[in-house]
Amino acid sequence: MTDQECSQAKSGPIVAFSIMAGLVAFVWFYILGGILLVSPDTIVTQKEDVLFGSDAATRINRLTGTYQPTLLAVSHPLYRIVWGHIGQALRSTFEKMMPPKEARVLAARLMVEFVAAAGVGALVFAAGRCGTSILRLAILLPIYLVFTANVVVVLPDYFGLSAGLLSASVCGLLPGMSSRVRLGVLFILGVLITGTTVTNAVFIVLCLICLYWESHVRKALGRVLRDYRMAAGAVLLVAAATALLLWYCGSRMAAPTVVSKGLTLRLIRDPLSAARYAGLSLVFPAVGPHPFVKQSETSLISYNPFGLGSFSLLSGSAGILWVVVLGYCWVVVFRDSRLRMFGCLVSLWFAFNVVFHNLWADEFFLFTPHWSWALMLIVFLGSRKLPAWSLLALATLTVPGQIDTLLAIRSAVLALGG
Repeated sequence: MTDQECSQAKSGPIVAFSIMAGLVAFVWFYILGGILLVSPDTIVTQKEDVLFGSDAATRINRLTGTYQPTLLAVSHPLYRIVWGHIGQALRSTFEKMMPPKEARVLAARLMVEFVAAAGVGALVFAAGRCGTSILRLAILLPIYLVFTANVVVVLPDYFGLSAGLLSASVCGLLPGMSSRVRLGVLFILGVLITGTTVTNAVFIVLCLICLYWESHVRKALGRVLRDYRMAAGAVLLVAAATALLLWYCGSRMAAPTVVSKGLTLRLIRDPLSAARYAGLSLVFPAVGPHPFVKQSETSLISYNPFGLGSFSLLSGSAGILWVVVLGYCWVVVFRDSRLRMFGCLVSLWFAFNVVFHNLWADEFFLFTPHWSWALMLIVFLGSRKLPAWSLLALATLTVPGQIDTLLAIRSAVLALGG
């Protein structure tokens, strides 16, 4: 199938199914949040570092405008400017119908879960436009919805926002788009993505690099190349502004910064452990083992040390199946010249996250939503070469293992007092 044929494919059913997938994801994310006891007066929303080191208890206040720092957050500069104002509007509306504490949690949850669900719909749409049938997408969607990484996605934290926006940005890479529309989409989403988590700027840079490479190899360097040069200049300006912001804020901080607090240098100090994390980061986002419950560590419910010892028979079998299918689909994507750009992009983004979080961040699993969607994109795209019955078998055998892990995490929360 050529780019022209792909762009001319009937998009009506794909759009309808993508919207439906997003709505289903939104409902499920809300249910999953309830399963994990993300509600007022529970330990998840009252205490820091309960679930895999998440700061949900603090983030709720920032996402709903009840706490406004005097300076922009260095790592999440749009918390106050964008998400705080949206959350504040939702909180003010809900406070007319329920107590303030409940309104605060509900506003933060719905905003994060809506953005994350929109990202699911966008990812399904992108895969459909690239040739994956609706039947295959429908079979694979349940696997994605019960990803273990979605435990972090549904928390009132920035991870769900990042996952949704990163997923949606893939639509800016679809074939058949004019360069101006493509750059416009990537610019708008790039601002939101970078402002939500500053390190996400790397993903937009990788998108531009992949697009430039694709246009250089397959097309003449005309106006398209000039547009990309302009975009590259804009990225450099944003990077310079970010550097100035970091310098300004850092010069005013006497206490240890978020960078120094999270610095582990695992890749340098313990390369074997870093290699283990790298391999398991392909598995844990989809199917994690049963978590550890600790009483005196940074994360009360944790996957540290990152290992295979706590897999049950169900979740372990599901993890093996997932890795096999993921590897096969990755090969399919790289062999297809039209999909190769997505394969390169996902590979580079995955490699960046593995390296970065082996240098910074103690609770590695906490950051899996940054690339879990990318792994699912590879499976969505590569599944076109698999018969539908094999995908149905995959879902039938994988989903029970994923649910087993989600229930184990819920049990861990209950063990801490709920």
